[in-house]
Amino acid sequence: MKKMMKMAVLVAALTLSVNANAQVKLGVKGGINTSQVSISIDDWKAENRIGYFIGPTIKFNLPILGLGMDASALYEKREAKVTGPMGLVNTVVKSEQVIVPINARFSFGLSESADIFVFGGPQVAFNLGKQEQELIPKFADWTLKSSAFSVNVGAGIFLANHLQATIGYNIALGSTGDVVFSVDGIKETRKKYDVRNNVWQLGVAYYF
Repeated sequence: MKKMMKMAVLVAALTLSVNANAQVKLGVKGGINTSQVSISIDDWKAENRIGYFIGPTIKFNLPILGLGMDASALYEKREAKVTGPMGLVNTVVKSEQVIVPINARFSFGLSESADIFVFGGPQVAFNLGKQEQELIPKFADWTLKSSAFSVNVGAGIFLANHLQATIGYNIALGSTGDVVFSVDGIKETRKKYDVRNNVWQLGVAYYF
């Protein structure tokens, strides 16, 4: 609950900091994602699976021609199928998180009712689900970070002053989790290998 309050305050602060002449629109955003998980262990792979995201969003058109910003607070679910050498591991790992992307955007007018735009900016994610998921009983666990930082880049189109479609790529800055090996849970035997999760996103939004 505290994390949700912090995110709400962040979005509110962004709204208040925008020039009074800026055009502000509130909306709802949703879409699908596909994870590109990499594990720093030889012969281990993570097969991509489809996830989704949804939540409120806000968009600012600044007085500077073509320049704007958007911010969102989205519930996101990601999945990956992890396989190890000789079929040692074959399981699906999942993550549930609240993501807060804040993007700068630059638009190019196609007509009175259509714009294309490019965007980019930072994103912070707060883990909501299980931080540790068993891969091999008493031997290997998939451990997620409680929070992660990343950046977004992408492009989109804005139609009829209300509807938006985007394609974006989210790039993890640092590890988003670990694969942790141990023998019968003995702390002294624990070894960690980095997990990094980049994500393609296809999204749609409707602004009121």
